[in-house]
Amino acid sequence: MATSTHPSPAPQPNPSAILQIGMGFWASKTLLSAVELGQRLRFQPGDFWSDPLPAVEVLIMGHILHDWDLDGKRRLVAKAYAALPPGGALVVYDAMIDDERRRHAFGLLSSLNMLIETPGGFDYTGADCCGWLREAGFVEVRVVALDGLGGTASMAIGVKR
Repeated sequence: MATSTHPSPAPQPNPSAILQIGMGFWASKTLLSAVELGQRLRFQPGDFWSDPLPAVEVLIMGHILHDWDLDGKRRLVAKAYAALPPGGALVVYDAMIDDERRRHAFGLLSSLNMLIETPGGFDYTGADCCGWLREAGFVEVRVVALDGLGGTASMAIGVKR
């Protein structure tokens, strides 16, 4: 059972939507309900290739882009940009490799794993991801290390003009 030491936010009248595929749908729904965020979020199973992305202010792609080849990564980022309202944000989190490709062994090994397990997937640097976000039109693009996860993940954030 998950527990939280953080106070629960007040329920919002219009919950946000989360589009999830695969087993992550049930795991995320259970986890967020356990920390009392279930009232603020609406889970929606779907296929981000064929279904429209939900109309929300923030889209989060967690451990999604590394599954796809470069064209797939760019298409998903562009689809997110098209779905967001002006001022909306895309957050991409993954085991991003350091820009010099020398220090982040976990990201490098994860990339090797993706090359073995998928037709074209690979992990990438924060600079790579920021480039794809800028290419799609995002501004205020930056990378933030998620140190609380043992240094194994970072997130890239971009805001739609």
